[in-house]
Amino acid sequence: MQRDGAQAILRLRRTDDGGLEAPVTSPTRGLLLDFVDPNGPSGHSLVGVVIDVGDGQSLEPGREEIHATITPIFPENARFLTVGARFDLWMLRILGDGVIVAS
Repeated sequence: MQRDGAQAILRLRRTDDGGLEAPVTSPTRGLLLDFVDPNGPSGHSLVGVVIDVGDGQSLEPGREEIHATITPIFPENARFLTVGARFDLWMLRILGDGVIVAS
């Protein structure tokens, strides 16, 4: 993975569908990425990342096609950020989803 992180497209649930209750400023470390991981003990791996929205806008409930840079907090987790990898955005519940489109 490059030093600047991987590129992803995110989609956030609306508030009334269980999404965020308010916008989150960018960049943020407040959300985790939940990847399916058949090698993990639970079948999933939660990865702490910095999410930086390229246009400087907030992560708003219901917003789709959010282009963002995803940088793992711990470099060893870069192995999850491969092109085509799908994940859920998680913070005590699923808030949306995304896919890695470039690394």
